Amino acid sequence: MTTIETSLRQSPALLPGLALLLSTVLTAPFLARCPSHPFSNPKHPALLHHLLLPQLISTLTLYAPIPRRLKPYLAFPPIFACYYTLLGTSSPISPPTGYAIGTFIAFHSFKCLELFIFTPPPERRPTGFWDAVGLSANMRGIGEEFCTPLPRERDLVVTESGERKIDRSRWWRRRIIRLLVVWIWLDVLTWWMRYADAGYYTPIRLGMAESVEKVYLFPGTRNAAHDQQMANVTVPLPFDLEPPLEGTWTRTGVDAAVYTLRILLAGTAIIGAITGAQCAISIVLAGLGEITGYRKGWCGIEAWPDTFGHPQEGDFGYGIRGFWSRGWHQLFRRVFIAPVEWAFPRTSKKAVANGTTNKTTNEKFLSSNGGWRRSARKLGYSIVPFFLSSLLHFLGVWTASLPNRGWGAFQFFLLQPLGVFIETPLLQLRSSSTGTRRQILKVMVYIWTVTWLVITARGFFEEYRWSGLWWTEPVPFRWIGEGGKLTWRWGGQWMRWAHGAEGGIAGDWGIVFCG
Repeated sequence: MTTIETSLRQSPALLPGLALLLSTVLTAPFLARCPSHPFSNPKHPALLHHLLLPQLISTLTLYAPIPRRLKPYLAFPPIFACYYTLLGTSSPISPPTGYAIGTFIAFHSFKCLELFIFTPPPERRPTGFWDAVGLSANMRGIGEEFCTPLPRERDLVVTESGERKIDRSRWWRRRIIRLLVVWIWLDVLTWWMRYADAGYYTPIRLGMAESVEKVYLFPGTRNAAHDQQMANVTVPLPFDLEPPLEGTWTRTGVDAAVYTLRILLAGTAIIGAITGAQCAISIVLAGLGEITGYRKGWCGIEAWPDTFGHPQEGDFGYGIRGFWSRGWHQLFRRVFIAPVEWAFPRTSKKAVANGTTNKTTNEKFLSSNGGWRRSARKLGYSIVPFFLSSLLHFLGVWTASLPNRGWGAFQFFLLQPLGVFIETPLLQLRSSSTGTRRQILKVMVYIWTVTWLVITARGFFEEYRWSGLWWTEPVPFRWIGEGGKLTWRWGGQWMRWAHGAEGGIAGDWGIVFCG
């Protein structure tokens, strides 16, 4: 037995350090040779295999027969080195695609922390390669093997035997109708943003007509000072209507109404895009039929609940906390709450080891020592998810535009815990009230929620419009108006979306590269 083997047997704690050192040494040459970094300006084009590499590393690490405690030390250096370089990339053909790059980087980074640190799978899991793929890619509602499905009450029926199960015909009917409604609504929004209110959603000089001076999305000639100068330009009203006189109450009311309308329409655009994508994917996968094994977690209708909440089930009637925890999509819920569950578990390790975990023991554990664990969990749930969400959206804007952009999105989510704190007395008063007073307070909660979100969302949507995120073709072909004519600069060439007549069967999803 060599000296090294003897040392490792006597000091097994050395193994993680050696694994980290080996992984870092192997990663360093790749990092040194990569031309991109988070502050690259102009940004480099993102390549598909660069985005798939971290996913492949995490999947293979989960699947490999390696002791669980060594896996993070082996996987983290190459994964985070990949993401360090990817933060200096973007999409040369679409700002929304550039935004997706940053959000993917954040989500998968959080996912790796969840799988390797916060809530690692059991030592003997995963049992197969595709199980490892599912573990490293799962989000809310995708895959019954690794994520608890969340079927809605309105999708459930009671069978003759008394079993509650999803009504398949109702599920299919709702998905198809919803997809068509979202398609039409996104088409209307695209027309509104490009023609009716282009002055706001597509800021002047960001690019559209050939006669307009364009600001490059990526070259170093565009800077924060120029953006600040452009931000001071007066935004015209929709349809270029003549605004009322400055300093009048009428002008104040019109400005407030138009601002609120713009924020609400932008919010519905996000809801429509996510809902439409989820409906389309779920219809395709559920259409493959019931399949056994790991694939059932992707192809069963139980794995595809609604993405957003529903007013009929009260998902939007619990203030800011209810909006974010029940009404808004929960796609990142697992990775956002994993650090809190890890730091302040609801069950003691002793109870887990003895197999005596239940509601009573959990309640006793949380209430022990003055109940500090319960208070810490509540505080963590109010802060940590919003902080991680701010990072995710910040990185999305970062890769969609220039470095040092995205602080508006960051600030928006950091303000939400303040809203949760402010609304607490109102929610407590509503829960203790009855009759007419309770109904009035319920309406007040709705008004408060909308008002808070509209006021605090200004910086968030400023990042969206100045990054060019509203210039996209969200549907394969349009019912209203013409195809997009966005132009932008990349590598010495002007590029634009293809016109519908040029795009053929693909409609406005085609790309034309103009010399």
